[in-house]
Amino acid sequence: MTSSTNSFDVVVVGGGVIGLSIAWRVGQEGLRVALVDPDPGGGVSSIAAGMLGPTTTRSAYAEEELQNFNAISAAAYPAFSIELEEVSGMKVGYEHSGGILVAVDAKAGEGPELSFPAADGHRGDGVRFIESVYKYQASLGLPVQMISSEQCRLLEPCISPQATMAVLYEDEGHVDSRRLCQALVRACRAVEVNIHLHRVVHLITKGREAKGVLLDDGRQLDAASIVLAAGAWSHLLNGLPEMVVQPLRPLKGQVVRVRSRMDAVYEVPSRTIRAHVNGRHVYVVPQLGGQAVVGATLEDEGYDTSVTVEAVHRLLHDASLVVPSIGGMEVVNLGAGLRPVAADNVPMIGASFVEGLFLATGHGRNGVLLAPATAEAVCKLITKGVVDESIRPFSPKRFYRETDGS
Repeated sequence: MTSSTNSFDVVVVGGGVIGLSIAWRVGQEGLRVALVDPDPGGGVSSIAAGMLGPTTTRSAYAEEELQNFNAISAAAYPAFSIELEEVSGMKVGYEHSGGILVAVDAKAGEGPELSFPAADGHRGDGVRFIESVYKYQASLGLPVQMISSEQCRLLEPCISPQATMAVLYEDEGHVDSRRLCQALVRACRAVEVNIHLHRVVHLITKGREAKGVLLDDGRQLDAASIVLAAGAWSHLLNGLPEMVVQPLRPLKGQVVRVRSRMDAVYEVPSRTIRAHVNGRHVYVVPQLGGQAVVGATLEDEGYDTSVTVEAVHRLLHDASLVVPSIGGMEVVNLGAGLRPVAADNVPMIGASFVEGLFLATGHGRNGVLLAPATAEAVCKLITKGVVDESIRPFSPKRFYRETDGS
């Protein structure tokens, strides 16, 4: 290490929930850390609903290793949130209140008549969908429970009488992603992470070794280790040698944040509500201050982050069929972000083929959920040179094993 103010032990590229969590953990180890992002805590992380559901993310198409990683990270959240609140001095809205997956098949004449297409190509099959999800998850021995519509409304009185069937998840939680990101920025500052409000425009390498990064203001930051955590833009960084970062697909998600009236009772659910509405999917996630996040679309539209009238209309329409009180709530914020998705839908976490370059990207819809476990694993890798077993399946090198001989 030199004494230059532009020399660091670690440079983290990207200030979303993943990059911030890594910078905080590495900074706690006493290393000199720089984090580079023009808007730390912004981007897709700040609009995410903050669902923490290790069980409900499981499906017949999901890899067992990823589900185990989900569970590890979800289990770390209680301690993670307490520590973060103590360091930052602000609440992050973490709750382990459970979740409900519910089917609503609205009949003609019940609610607004709109012609939104069904996401899965057909309508009116909510019961079959719920039953199939329950049977699959129960077969895996997961802690799920089928409940009736009456039981569902006893647990959450705000849910519509049109709810036909539901599955209860007691192992699910949620967090306010906006507050989480703000708290992480404060936590990084508390451990003297140098936050640079700029963009990284070039990765500096010498041979197959990372040496630093070049910022958009012309400055160069030198470091022994570079962590690339720039979400859907990670593979677009200039200077990356060929075949180091597998191209990521940006999947757009639009959300609506709403707030109940001050005198309202039971307007906002206490649990995360996922719903199958006439063949479409929507969720309502409670937040602090009587707020809730309604989401989310899943759009393959490239790098477009515009908020569209059609998407907002559909989300609020479907959410109102599940939680009717939403129709009378105040719209607080509209947002759209890009989820980074790898070719096999699995994150890229670990060392790359370039010495000193580490990846932490491709978390898809689960960036908030996987932040604690990702940060711990990357910190251990950088500070101790140890690859945690939990991230071995997510090595960035996995796409090229047949050609590189590794």
